Amino acid sequence: MRDKQIAVIYRYIAVVIIVFSVAYLTFVATYTKWFYVLIVWITFVTAIAVHRYRVYRKIYSNFNKVLEKASGTMKRGSYIFAIPPSIKFVYAGKACKIIHSIDPKFDHLIECTCPIDKEIELRIIHRSKKRLLKDTVLSKEDFMSRFVTKGQDSNLIIFILADAQITKTISELMQDFSCLYIGKDGQMRLVECYDSYLTNPERIFSIFDKMIRVVNFIENKV
Repeated sequence: MRDKQIAVIYRYIAVVIIVFSVAYLTFVATYTKWFYVLIVWITFVTAIAVHRYRVYRKIYSNFNKVLEKASGTMKRGSYIFAIPPSIKFVYAGKACKIIHSIDPKFDHLIECTCPIDKEIELRIIHRSKKRLLKDTVLSKEDFMSRFVTKGQDSNLIIFILADAQITKTISELMQDFSCLYIGKDGQMRLVECYDSYLTNPERIFSIFDKMIRVVNFIENKV
């Protein structure tokens, strides 16, 4: 089970515990009721802490393996404040980064970023939560039906998708990410809920190989 799926389960459990705690404290008249509720919450928080520790240890190990093959630096996260680690490294001549952010729902997001020497704004987002199957090859028409494009330069997607190989590359990237964003700040970003699966060294280099392929195409052709 993926880390982001476990995070959703913990969220549902938290809601159940909150409802249980309110009902139990309201309708039970014993003097020990606060003790039992406290035990439940301590157990729940401990379980989250242990899970987070295991996830972060895995990420540290993955990032150290990346740094064995590419020069860069790693910034350690915080177990207490639930801040995942981040990494900066040079790959294929590009200053690549894997950082974290927080969305309006307070979910931790993983962002794979790669510089692009173009001032355009384009966002590619899944139309639904249903993801592509692995190795799915989309035509330009299929791609437009599965994804919505936004941004000031969203019309450029027609030109980009005219190249079948780049269409295939973007489709492969979107199998694991919910959003691909090219901003005016000169960065291409892939965004997804934070998951240690995406920090596996082989996955990281595969992701950035594809990102750089798309970046080079846009810089040279668009």
